[in-house]
Amino acid sequence: MRKSKNQQGVTLIELLIVVAIAGILAMSALPAYQAHQQRAYLRQAQADLIMLQLAIEQKHSQGQTYPTHLSAALCPACRYDNPFYAYKIALESGKYRLWAESKDGVQECGYIALLHNGTAIPSECW
Repeated sequence: MRKSKNQQGVTLIELLIVVAIAGILAMSALPAYQAHQQRAYLRQAQADLIMLQLAIEQKHSQGQTYPTHLSAALCPACRYDNPFYAYKIALESGKYRLWAESKDGVQECGYIALLHNGTAIPSECW
């Protein structure tokens, strides 16, 4: 392609090539970004469960009973706005189980849990 000396700027073909290359790069980066984001929210859920367990045990050591539901008052530092996991508690025979359950069911770990004795399940997700 010959350009005259007084022609300036880029041609439409050159612009389309640049846009196509940028699109290809964005398509390859998006899945990696989404996977990284899901792992980060899993780690956040793990940290929140540990903080909830510490708060529950602190209240119990002060003579209070185990809570029947989770609230921001119990653990102000916990992030209850996790877009991928919802936090729950279950009481059975004076023992509790904390778990974070996948909201959409497509996470690598559908749920993670902490038992009253500190056991983390499933172990491959911790």
